Amino acid sequence: FLDEVLTVSLGGEPRRAPEGDGPRMRGLAARGPEPLLALLDRCLEAEMQIDRRVQLELILESLFDALGRRLAA
Repeated sequence: FLDEVLTVSLGGEPRRAPEGDGPRMRGLAARGPEPLLALLDRCLEAEMQIDRRVQLELILESLFDALGRRLAA
């Protein structure tokens, strides 16, 4: 989803997004590419933690907390 939003923020068209996600995607895309890259980076960090076998519950809690704080800003 976030990679599609990044595409929209850079002036492209989403390729795989469901039709109902258009307004939500445009709202996030209006923030610009830098905040979206920070969100993607945090998701990749969580993926690395999963690969390292960190407790999944802690990873998800931390990820959602970080995404919520960044989206609320």
